[in-house]
Amino acid sequence: MSGIAAFLRVISLAPRSQKRNFVIAQLGVVVMVATQLIIPQLIADIIDDGILAENVGSIARTSFAMICWTVVNLVVAGGVAYLSAATATNFAHAIRAMMYDKTTQLSYGNIDRISAGGLLVRMTSDVNIMRTSFMMAMFMLFQAPWMLLGAVALVWLFTPDLLWIMASVVGLT
Repeated sequence: MSGIAAFLRVISLAPRSQKRNFVIAQLGVVVMVATQLIIPQLIADIIDDGILAENVGSIARTSFAMICWTVVNLVVAGGVAYLSAATATNFAHAIRAMMYDKTTQLSYGNIDRISAGGLLVRMTSDVNIMRTSFMMAMFMLFQAPWMLLGAVALVWLFTPDLLWIMASVVGLT
């Protein structure tokens, strides 16, 4: 099972409010990718329309647009980080509750053999690793495919002659 499919299966266990936060965060990731892909085009515009043409007004306008897109990216990234952290924390809470319920079903002999403290330390460590992985997956796992699609679309729009090079490189990886 692929990483994204397994991740979506885990998300399906979450309450409705967390699914909503997940969807909003992923829409934010799409906006982040779009703003990150706009910036290089604006840099090309500064070089082509401003520096080479010695047009200071074009440089100023394009620089202002870059600053605006960077601020949009900053605000959206903050929102995505907040939603990712909140969703991951609620996910960890649910996992911790399920693990605690399972731990309380152990027999007294097993608890004495394993030790309750050891079980709690392992449970806390495992849940923290799962929470961190969940948060990073929300932030990065879904960003990569959108970035690839956006980059291919930009190459196709602006330099279609180079599309075969990008296709061969993507095909090799």
